[in-house]
Amino acid sequence: MAFLTLFFLALVSGCTLATQQMPRFQFSPSSKVLLSWSDTWEVGSSNMLSILTEDKHINIQVSVSGDRGGSGLKRVLIYECPQSQAQMIDMDTLQSSLSPEHRCPNTIPFTVQAGNSENHFQLKMKASEVHYTQVASRRVKLVVRVEWSGGAIQSNPLFLYNFDPLGAFSVGKMGALDLKFLTPAAIELMTRLNYSSPLDDQFPAVPFIEPSISSFVKNAPQFVRSKITLGSSLYFDAGSCLHNQLGKATLFTSYYSKFDLRHQKLQKIMHLDVESGYLDFAACGLKQEITSFYHEKKPQYTVGICTIISFSGESEPYLKIQAADQRYSIDKVHYSGCPILSTACKVAPNAKKTLTIMAGMDNTALVCPILCSDKSQMYRFFRDGNPLYASQLEEWTVIDGIRVSRTGNIIEFTPSVSSAHSGIYKCDAGSEHFEFNVTVVSMPHFAVTYSSAASGIPSSESSGLLPEKVFAMEGESLSYSCTVMFSGLKSVTVEPTFYMPMVSNDKVNWDRLTDEAFRQKFSNGDNWMSVTTTSTSTSSKTLTMDVIRVPPANPSLGTNFSHRFECNASLNQFESVSQVGMSEYRTQTGADVFFLKRLTKDSFLINPNNNCSVQKCSVSNGAKFEFALSESTAAYLRDVGVEVSAYFMLDDLLLENVKSLLVKDASAIRFDAKTFTLTYKVLPISQKSVLNELQKRKNLTAVYNFRYQPKTALTNLRHDKSAYGGPSVALGQRDCRADKLCFYSTDFDLSNGLEFLRVDLAFLVTPLPEPGVVASTRTSGVIVGVAIAACVALIVGLVAAYLMTRTPERAYLVEEKEIRLGHNPKAEAKNETFKDYVRAGAADNEDAPVQSVVGTKQTLNAFIVSVHSKDDLELS
Repeated sequence: MAFLTLFFLALVSGCTLATQQMPRFQFSPSSKVLLSWSDTWEVGSSNMLSILTEDKHINIQVSVSGDRGGSGLKRVLIYECPQSQAQMIDMDTLQSSLSPEHRCPNTIPFTVQAGNSENHFQLKMKASEVHYTQVASRRVKLVVRVEWSGGAIQSNPLFLYNFDPLGAFSVGKMGALDLKFLTPAAIELMTRLNYSSPLDDQFPAVPFIEPSISSFVKNAPQFVRSKITLGSSLYFDAGSCLHNQLGKATLFTSYYSKFDLRHQKLQKIMHLDVESGYLDFAACGLKQEITSFYHEKKPQYTVGICTIISFSGESEPYLKIQAADQRYSIDKVHYSGCPILSTACKVAPNAKKTLTIMAGMDNTALVCPILCSDKSQMYRFFRDGNPLYASQLEEWTVIDGIRVSRTGNIIEFTPSVSSAHSGIYKCDAGSEHFEFNVTVVSMPHFAVTYSSAASGIPSSESSGLLPEKVFAMEGESLSYSCTVMFSGLKSVTVEPTFYMPMVSNDKVNWDRLTDEAFRQKFSNGDNWMSVTTTSTSTSSKTLTMDVIRVPPANPSLGTNFSHRFECNASLNQFESVSQVGMSEYRTQTGADVFFLKRLTKDSFLINPNNNCSVQKCSVSNGAKFEFALSESTAAYLRDVGVEVSAYFMLDDLLLENVKSLLVKDASAIRFDAKTFTLTYKVLPISQKSVLNELQKRKNLTAVYNFRYQPKTALTNLRHDKSAYGGPSVALGQRDCRADKLCFYSTDFDLSNGLEFLRVDLAFLVTPLPEPGVVASTRTSGVIVGVAIAACVALIVGLVAAYLMTRTPERAYLVEEKEIRLGHNPKAEAKNETFKDYVRAGAADNEDAPVQSVVGTKQTLNAFIVSVHSKDDLELS
């Protein structure tokens, strides 16, 4: 899925970010042209055609991606019935109805109904009412148109055919048998193969197909002539022709894609040319084969005669089997074989030497027209003189896009063949040989993606597509191109188309512009772009968009270089009709081109402390350097899908390669892929080697690279980086010049506006102690520590000893004196009573002297009494 993102320039506020995806059909690029029944038409792919029989269907897938300005999508199927005006079906209203409305009811009726999912629909064919002579010129043209509020897109057409009227044609009856397109001679041959005389013509021919049908084939478009097979089935079993089994039948057909081994060998003894209508055969060989088969199957009462119309291909794009007579009595059948088998061989006289093979239309057969009486005769095919050997262990052997049958007489061209497969193809058998001059016609296509597990053909892909995304950095040079491939055509043209988003009434409209109109949007008189078409061969044309310098945004128009670029290849009407029966043929490839404004200082978030003069880069502090893209720049890059990588340069070296700085506990680099932040942190320096490395370096540079996503195919896209010199060996693949996915690097503009991404390194020089001094200091510190610990232990021991030997009760001198005088201070203290003192006559006379009163409480007034004792000296 592709996205187109652009800047809308606001005249007042400057550049405003906006992301837009131009609506477009989603489909798988392919060179396939012919759809088989039950196939899916992926709307938006190149022109397709489908040939359906009654009640067969194809699926329609309508997938659209893109921004439609908030409005919904309206899907419309536009169909043109033969010789009628276009009509429309609102696909969003279709339902899974059991009885949908018939469209084109009087010509090629069909129905359309909703499928099993939102984007899928089913188209079913009904019985055609077109005359058999017009089945190759009358068709239904289908186109899908998707509309939204800002515009509409329209698909390339699908052309729908119905060949059933050929099978319904009847020249008349032969008794009860309906001849259909068979001749009476054909019925006689199939039912009465009698051997009469050795002198009979060994290789007779009979008119087998009605001349009017042969005339139709001869004048049909080339794809009909190369793909259609006609004939009859002789069915040796009772039952319906609709249940025809190869094991019970003998086919008289020009070819049939489901041939078993027996029928492949039968092609050695008969050859039906549909354009002349004649069947050439080896009389003896065919008689013997039919007689033996008849007696082997032993039908009891009847045999069946059926007509077959089919288109060759592994998936059998078209098949119609109808009954001429399902109950043809065995009384009317008589076979007799040859008693002696001849070994003679002869080239069928009606064989065509010039053949056209249509690529992209399933497998197309080439049958050797040499007839031999003995079906065991060895056959060989050669391509431009080189043998195409078939394995005898496999039914088919694939050699460079060509399938070779085990029987050796049939080869099939796969849908992936190209002009390289044109040439001379020769087959030989016995003494005969025959040469075909084969021209491969492949319709214009930009890519081939084809695989077939059943046929053993591996997947293959061409390289003509435009890149899905192109990143266009302002001021840069680039080119992108497409190559349309084809073969056998003369009128192929390839032209550019530009789509630019324009804002009108708050809606985004995509204006379609020619290359000249697009150039004028950004022209200042200089020749800044060119579009050229070159033809390197007769089978390819390349259109190249050379952008000499991506122009800046156009403020006056509010636009920039973001656009969608398409290559449109087409055929003129004559070749389109004559080759594939289409009134027109177109195919496209497209690229979304994203404009990126050149980076300035405003595109970054810079740490103001990055300079060493500000953050004081030093041995003790270390340093930190940090860079980041601005939030708006980072958001835009994420939206458009740019991968951003970043790294540091130390002078001219890649920092991550300077191993002495990236040791443990020295420094670290970190890049945050979400915020695009690049950081280098230097830890406090303790190692002399780190300091020495930093001191001898002058600059640290942050570098951002803008890249395509990994695994992006850059086929047909070139970014010219030669103006910035050759890649640096020291940077390796980190250097944008050496990285194929890188389209821009800030390294390109270091001297042109992005100088701030380079900072000077200036670490303050503080001498580090010598390793021996550091060791000595550490040893002295240990000794001092041990001495201090010993002193502390001694003090703690002395205090503990004192506490253990001390008698707490003899702490005072007064107490010790009392003990020496024979007193017991503790006992006396327990028995002692307190004396209360009152003044004598206190009740009458406040001035009476104080007297001792035992057992009473004395309250003291404000008088101060001083009592002295010798023992008080011990307290002083």
